[in-house]
Order: sequence, then C-alpha cells, then structure tokens
Amino acid sequence: MKRMLSALLSFALMLSLTACGGTEPSVDSSPAVPTALDDELERAVSYGLVSAEELTNLDATVTYGQFCGLLTGVVAMRGEELVPAWEELAAAALTSEEPVQRDDALLAMFEASIIMGIDRDESGWVDWESVSSTEDWWAGVTRDYDLFPNWQDAYADGYDGNLDYSIFDHAAWHFEKTPSVVSGLLPFEPEEDWTYGFDQDVSREDAVRALTRLIESNAKITEPEPSYLPVTEVGGYDHSIITDALLAAETDLPEVNHAQLPSEWKGVGLSCCKDGRHIYRDFRESDLDFLEENGFNFLRLFYGFDTLRFPDYPEDGRLVNENELKELDQLIAWSIGHGVHIQISMGFYLDESGNCKIDEPNDMPENMMPENDAEWAIISDYWTMLARRYAGIPSRYLTFDLSNEIEPDGDDFDYQAEKLGEMVAAIREIDGERVLLHSFAGNPGVEWMEVTTSLGLSVGCHPYYPQNISTGDTGAGSGSYFTPCWPMPILPAWQISTRNAPLTLQGEIGGSELSIHVGKSGPNARVEVLADGELLRSFEMPDSVPDENGECWYGEEMLTVQIPADAAEVEIWARDEDAHIDTVIIDGSAGRTAVIFSSDQEDDPAPMPVTIHSDGTYSNSENTVVSPEDIYNNAIRPYQEIAESHGVGFMIGEFGVFADADWDIGTVAAYQSTMVETFEQYGLGWCFCELYNAGKHLLIREAGESQWANATLVDAGLDPADGPALVVEEMLESFREYTLP
Repeated sequence: MKRMLSALLSFALMLSLTACGGTEPSVDSSPAVPTALDDELERAVSYGLVSAEELTNLDATVTYGQFCGLLTGVVAMRGEELVPAWEELAAAALTSEEPVQRDDALLAMFEASIIMGIDRDESGWVDWESVSSTEDWWAGVTRDYDLFPNWQDAYADGYDGNLDYSIFDHAAWHFEKTPSVVSGLLPFEPEEDWTYGFDQDVSREDAVRALTRLIESNAKITEPEPSYLPVTEVGGYDHSIITDALLAAETDLPEVNHAQLPSEWKGVGLSCCKDGRHIYRDFRESDLDFLEENGFNFLRLFYGFDTLRFPDYPEDGRLVNENELKELDQLIAWSIGHGVHIQISMGFYLDESGNCKIDEPNDMPENMMPENDAEWAIISDYWTMLARRYAGIPSRYLTFDLSNEIEPDGDDFDYQAEKLGEMVAAIREIDGERVLLHSFAGNPGVEWMEVTTSLGLSVGCHPYYPQNISTGDTGAGSGSYFTPCWPMPILPAWQISTRNAPLTLQGEIGGSELSIHVGKSGPNARVEVLADGELLRSFEMPDSVPDENGECWYGEEMLTVQIPADAAEVEIWARDEDAHIDTVIIDGSAGRTAVIFSSDQEDDPAPMPVTIHSDGTYSNSENTVVSPEDIYNNAIRPYQEIAESHGVGFMIGEFGVFADADWDIGTVAAYQSTMVETFEQYGLGWCFCELYNAGKHLLIREAGESQWANATLVDAGLDPADGPALVVEEMLESFREYTLP
C-alpha cells in the first residue's frame, strides 16, 4: 500500500481548496467540477492530492494557507511522521489568508522538500556550495518571507550552516532541474521569454499542477511503506513474480556458460535507475518493450546496492528493503518475458555503512576499492544475498558483473586479489552455475585482468576507442575545442609528442590561422611552427599546473599563429621536452578543420603528412582511416587473448560516445555503426553504453532534446504513463541494421 493512507485521504478532503487556510481572496462562479479532467489533473486525484469535487474555480487565486495545506498532504505521503516538523516550520503560512505568489510557492515547496529529504539533486554530481547564482535569472528576487520565520534553521542544518547562498536561490536552482518524471514538466514552466513570473499569483490550477509535478519528481514521496530486513536473512525470489511457468516457457535467448559468452547478445545499458549515484527511478516495463521491438536481447543494469535501502536509507548498511528486491524480481521477470537477458552490474563498492564508495565524479578507480576486511565483508554479503535469491534461475537469463571499471593500485594489490578470490568463492558456494564477470575500462591494468580471469571471471571489455571521439577526452584535455569526423583519418601522435617527427600539413593552408592545443608537456617544452622550412613561430608553454610526475597540464588555451598566404607546407615540432599535441585547428578559406590524433601510443609509427581539402575535410597522404581491424587490434584483441588463455568468456560490455559536446548526429551514428560492425565481424556479443542518460543516448526520457546536433527525434511509442519517450532516429537505425533480421 502506498503511503497515501486512508488518514491522508480524509486529511486531503479536510484541507480542500475551498476551505483550508481561511476565506477566498476572490469569488468565481465557474462550474463546480470541470466536465473532463486532463491526464495531469486525473493523476492529482489518483494521488489523493485533491478529490475531483474539489477541482472547482480553477482560475481563483489560492492563499498561503490553502497552498501549504495541500503541501501538508504531500509531506504525509512521504511519511506521516514528518508532518509535525513541517507544520511547525510552516505554522504562520498555514493560517495565512494572504494570496500566494509563484516565488512564495516555490520557497514553500523547497521547505517541504527539506523536511522530506528530497531537496538535493539526486544525481549527486553538483557541488551546491560552489554554485554561484549571481548571474542567474532568479538573482535579485529574494526578499524577506515573514510567513516562514524559522526557515533558516532547517536550511542551516541541511547545509552545514552555510548561508552564503540564499535559500530562494537554491529553491529556484533545484526546481529548475527537477521535473516530473511522468510529464517532464517543471512545477512552474517558463514563459516564452524564459522568465518564470515569480510575482504572479498562483491559481488553484497552478497549485494542483505544481504539487502534482512535485509528487512525480521523486519516487520517495509515493514509495510503499518499506519493509527492512538484514541482508543475510533475505530468502529466494518471489515466485508469484518470477513464476515457474515463465522460466519453463520457450525462449530464443542463447545458452551461457563460464567459458563462452554469446556472440548473439545485442544490448544496451541502463544506468538511470538505482545506479548508486543516488539516481533512483522505478524500473519501467516500457524500456523492455522498446528493446524487444527493436531486436535487442540484452540489458546491462548498472546497479547501486545502496539503493536497496531506499527510501529511508537506514544507518545500518546491512538492512535492505524487501520491496526493492521484489522490484528487481519484477525487472528480471519482465526481461525473461520480453526475451532480454539481464546482467546485474555492480556500480560501486560499499563502505562499512553501506554507502557507495564515490566522493567525486572523477575519483580514480583504485580509490573506490574496499579498504579493509569490513568493507569486503559487506559487499560479499550483498553479492551472496543475490546469489542465494536467484539460485536456480539459469545464466541464460541472468549474469552477475561483479565490478564496473574498478581495480586496485599497486600498494595493496595482493590483499585485494585475495579478498576478491574469497568473495568469488563465497558466491560460487551458493550458486556454482551463475556466470560471473568483471568489467574493465579502456586500456585496463592487464595484471588485474590476469587475477580476475584466473578466478574464472569472464571479461566485460569497454573499448572506448579512439578515446577522443568516444569520450571527448583527448587524454590530456576536455576536447571541447574540437569537432571530430568519422571515418577518422589515421594520425598517430607519439612520434610527434616525443620530438622524433613533425606533424606536416599540406593542401588548403595558405593564409589560414593555425591553432595548436598541447594537453600536457614537460616544464621546459617548446612548440615550433615552420612554414616551407622557415621558422614561423616558437612558442613557450602557457601557465600550467605541474603534477606529481613533473608533467604540466593545460586547459583549453591554444597556441595560435597566422600561416603566410603563399605557404605550401607547415611543420609542427615539439622541442626540448615532450609535448603531447592533441588537436590542431585550421581556420581558413575552407572553413574550420579540426585535425585530431587517432592514437598516442609508444608503438605508434611516424605520422604521414596531412592534407587539408577545400571542403574542410582532411586526410593523410595514403587516405587511410581507422578501420574495424584497427579498433579490434588496439582496444579488444589483447584483452580477449587474456580471457581465452584462462578459458573464460568475453564480451563488449560498453561502447558509445560520452562526449560533452554537440557533435553532428551523422558523425556519432557513423562511429557507433562502425563499432558494431567490428563486434559482428569478430563474433562478439555487445552492449551499447546506455539506453538513456540526459540527452546523450538512444532514448530521450530525462531531457527535452538530443545532445547531438541535427538529430531527428520521433515518438518512441512507449507507455505514456512512464513519461515522455523520444528516440533518436539516426542512432536507432544504425543499430537496427544489426539487431533486426
């Protein structure tokens, strides 16, 4: 039963829009009840926020008392034990007959969100204390809120007493990023000029819609009452969900064993539900509908074990909510029914308190390993619990990925290897048939892969190659200063970076502006530019921050020089000390051409001359581009050979494009098509990185538009109750070539 108990329903009726908070500020003779409610108003009724009979005079202005009375009902949905704290905080507002305006309502919702514990961005990526709002659209609208005289207490408690930023700034910032997951709408949608009309009175309709969207913005509000039990006491799966008939039904899913992962796997990852960064969203069967309809038969679930403590997150990290386990059962049942294999991939290790071991988005993997026996014990308890719960379900339906791109450094390598071995043995003692994997990032530590494969763990390979197009990271910078092309001309960088050869430019270069980006270098490095053999410019390096290895790293500052109009050839040299040049940009008559390197490895050959063409493209002198063979030999084959040497399975666990850029969808789709072509050519099962995540990937669920320029978005045709879902047509077609007959 949802937390909308019968007491809440009677409470909502008592606090009707026509009664709570005192006398109406305006009179309206509108019909008592709208003849037909739209979907959002119907959902408001279904949540118990209001009754259909209370949806009268929708244009009338509501008071503080009326709005905050409805908010009391929302707080009660989250937990009736929270209502007294809210009523104390909002005591003056709850009895006020003053008309409420949009900024008042926003502040009241934020106050209630603090009480409910949902006031921070659930993605966990934003450092609120470092965000300045002085230039934001809401700057300057803050004023005294006499009806919330004690707001500062709760706010200071939640933000370590730091009041440098206005609570209204935080409220506006939070709600601008917190839409309903059903409608995708913000509590107050912006007007055509992208202002929010904070000085406008709130109508009854505004109030109901805003609070409905608040309810739908966070699953904690409507989550069923949790049922916590120790992780070691969890039993088997719910047979009413994963039924014997379901398991006995015919399936096209291939068999899976320890020595061989299926080449037939064609899948996507799901990281926007319960992924361990405090992203919590209920699983949706419509995601499985989409996969089945488009020929995908594999789903890699990026899973955070700490979300098993949702929604109250008890301090005891070994308590799990049985409701969450049943929801995982349901996802597995849906997947079996739709002919989709599920791979549970652990997002992060846990600390002793059961929280994911990640402090910052850029933490190095070795910092996220368990640090002691207690941390190994808790993660082992979680994995053995899942092994016990799903024992008997064949591996053709379910596999476990024990670690995602996390490996130790050299200091405690032997200890970590020993503890991993103990955990694997404990899992296998419960279910020796379950196929287990360990996933590795691009260019992984081969020594750790030797450990995992020797334990009989299959390999999940993540070939983000070439790195600059797959991640937007040049290896020494953010890469936002370049735009890639695909197919990408082969251009190795190592010999240039280490002063053994120049980068030679020919073709349409005369009169152009040349910009060079150095990602990292030695402290005394120089870059020389020669035009037709004559020194044009010698550059000292910009100011930098040296690291512990003595290398200097640079931001996005470019070294810029004008090429003479009659120049036929330009050479770019690193001098004195190594300088890793990662991007060269030519702005000239052909427009802008970004020349980027395809590799930067010690065994790179000398680069061939690069020709700039009149249409803005470029090529090397032999017109060679990165091929499936190059991708396989550089980013896959060395790791597959390790797996084969230990007799374990191998698959492509992730691939795709993660760049924070607005590259053309044609380039992105062409690159991803080549990657799938590579996997198919070499008989490898594969999994595209993510089904959806902001606007980067295949479905658009959590964003309003695709990140990629010129993308065509079409309705994905999924259950509207699961919220809006668009699909990037170009990207989908690049996959359907391989997923559908």
